[in-house]
Amino acid sequence: MPTLYDENGDLVEGALDPDSAKELQEKAEKFAEFEKALEEKESELEKLRQKDLNFKNLNWKNQKELEEKTADWSDTEKALRDELAALREGQNAPIERTKNDYLEQLSGGDEKLKEKLLSKYEVLGKNANTEQDIKAALNDAALLVENEISRSSNPVNTFQPSSLGSGLPRKTNVNFADTEEGKNLAKSMGLEVEVPKK
Repeated sequence: MPTLYDENGDLVEGALDPDSAKELQEKAEKFAEFEKALEEKESELEKLRQKDLNFKNLNWKNQKELEEKTADWSDTEKALRDELAALREGQNAPIERTKNDYLEQLSGGDEKLKEKLLSKYEVLGKNANTEQDIKAALNDAALLVENEISRSSNPVNTFQPSSLGSGLPRKTNVNFADTEEGKNLAKSMGLEVEVPKK
């Protein structure tokens, strides 16, 4: 440490040299910046706490208003209100149970198929409120999934001949070259038609 003297010429002990003082000053500035950032974060946190408290107060106020409105209700009216709330909670239970049971039947326990059926059902069964609607929507979903599966397999195996006669060629005992159409085609190509000797 360097030897430093004060204004009176007395020896000052524990004095820092200029480099150490500069380093200490930089640390103090960094600490001040950190302290400022910490205060900003604490103020943001306090704002969030106040916001949360406002929501809690609003919920409490709404609950209090509800209690004030229902304070003069008779026991019968309160019982009916509680019963209605229970019904609303349990209203979707039979629908969900029906959907899950029928979904299990259609999928046969196959989880991948079940997921595919559910994804189609979410679109088709949005407004399904009755057992019949649920089953119809799940049946439609099953048809769509089956169609996707059949399209993704080998196209040769999924050919469906139409009722109009088009489709797979039918095997006949008549040789094409022996028919009139075959003979005309051969003549147009410049080939001679020979009848094989038996």
